[in-house]
Amino acid sequence: MCVYVRYLEVKHYPELTSSDNEVSPRVNKVALVNGLLSCLGLDLVANFQETNVISVHLLGAVLCFGAGTIYFIFQVWLSNKMPDLASRRLVITRAVFVAICILSMALFIIGAGVAVVQYDGEEEYGFMVDWDPEMSGLGVAPHEHHL
Repeated sequence: MCVYVRYLEVKHYPELTSSDNEVSPRVNKVALVNGLLSCLGLDLVANFQETNVISVHLLGAVLCFGAGTIYFIFQVWLSNKMPDLASRRLVITRAVFVAICILSMALFIIGAGVAVVQYDGEEEYGFMVDWDPEMSGLGVAPHEHHL
């Protein structure tokens, strides 16, 4: 609902304010699609457990976080184009949160890639199962424990 309400707010921005600024309908629709894809991804993650249907769970995670990040980027851009609805301070705050989100995703992708390459445990149906401290895959040698 929030994604759709935001879409309508941006769509009707010129009517809501006395501004002549019209935000691109195409950009607004792309933002809407990404927001809805993110919601679909969250629904998939919630309804398909990692231990039962990992491929659907991972697809949902990619949609949720990937499309969600793209949606947030568009919302910062849209907020910047609508000064009557979003103060400069709010736009900057949103931009900082988006930067943190992008950085977190990049660190996750790098970390997951390193862990997958170093993983030496069992696989079931092509997916890793039950990691334990005796296996590598976290960038530390087995039996090497850090507090």
